[in-house]
Amino acid sequence: MLGCNDSIGDVTVTLESTAGDWYQTEFDTSDGAILVPASGDSGHYTLTIETAAHVVYEGEFYL
Repeated sequence: MLGCNDSIGDVTVTLESTAGDWYQTEFDTSDGAILVPASGDSGHYTLTIETAAHVVYEGEFYL
């Protein structure tokens, strides 16, 4: 689940992993939260969020 406390407009959300995951969607942050599907397989995951102004936020995690 990916949540947003403040509405910052539409953002592009991308999830990639060494486990083979690749998912991309548009998220209207005024909705509050979305479910980002992931396989849950072991690997290195990168979650990228890009705003309409091309500001990029990136997070990494391992399962």
